[in-house]
Amino acid sequence: MKLLPTVVFLFFFSLVSASSISFSSMKEQALNADSSAILRIDSLEYEGTYPLYKLDYLRACAYLSQSMFTKSLEHIKLALGSDEISSDTVVHKQAYMLLSELAVFSCSLLDASRFIVDGKRYAEDINDRLLEASILLSEGVIYRRIGFLNKAHNSLFGGIRILEKGDDLNSIYYLSHAYGLLMISYMHESDFKAAWHVGHKRKLVLDLLKDKDKRGYLYDNQAGYYYSKMAYLHYLMGDKDKARECCD
Repeated sequence: MKLLPTVVFLFFFSLVSASSISFSSMKEQALNADSSAILRIDSLEYEGTYPLYKLDYLRACAYLSQSMFTKSLEHIKLALGSDEISSDTVVHKQAYMLLSELAVFSCSLLDASRFIVDGKRYAEDINDRLLEASILLSEGVIYRRIGFLNKAHNSLFGGIRILEKGDDLNSIYYLSHAYGLLMISYMHESDFKAAWHVGHKRKLVLDLLKDKDKRGYLYDNQAGYYYSKMAYLHYLMGDKDKARECCD
């Protein structure tokens, strides 16, 4: 019987806490694998603080951070299916960027291709180069999965060329991500030397990201992916000491 008052207290405590947090801060918590983020988002729905499409977007971010790709995809599709989102260019664009990434991991190739076509069309409509780059990266992964390696590289390099022209935080973050995808592509082709050179370029981008990212969570995210890939690459190249060093 003592459990019920505790649950009720935690719910309303979360409700008060969530209502005082800005949308951008909630997004940061959701992407930072904060285990209480879902409860806080539910509290925001209870209070009616944000429209449902924003809450579904936040839920998608939270589930993505916990590698629950199917649940994340479910909520980002709900967000994009809302009529209201079309009047919110910022969230609409971010939702497509998230969907393009999720489509690669959570969908059939047919569904993923359809989402990417929709995203490309929207990127053209709003003339957004960052969104275009994000879509190209996902397109490159899909081409690689179906064995069209030349097309995969063309899409990846197309996205990279766009991102290399930007010096803002988001461009630098996605450029690191793009180099990571290119590393994976070369590693699948057993071109370890090319993968190592891309890894070196990615380390330079990570240094820029570290200086740019004042809060640190974007850098932490990308650094984790970088060192895990380099550890595996050194292992494949037979350098177990370097692999262990990167793991550490």
